[in-house]
Amino acid sequence: MSQPDRPPLPQRLTLADLETWASVGGDLDGWVRQGRHGAAPHMTDVQWATIDELVMGLQQVARGLVAPALAQAIEQRLQACVADAAVAARLRELAGA
Repeated sequence: MSQPDRPPLPQRLTLADLETWASVGGDLDGWVRQGRHGAAPHMTDVQWATIDELVMGLQQVARGLVAPALAQAIEQRLQACVADAAVAARLRELAGA
């Protein structure tokens, strides 16, 4: 089963986005409670959800829980959503992959 097509992000994920996500351990409520727009005005809900999606997908790939076709779709989504190789590497690190 493949993932449904998703629209591209209006802006690719950056290291700053990932560090904002990591600063609260990926806890959306924590981000909101700290005043997300004051602490990270550059972040959007779409960017947050995309980071969540990619981290979970990379974790599943690393654990061998997905079919090769889905692993390929996750990798393609990753490449389409990141600003550069450093961001992709940091996402893999956050996922423990």
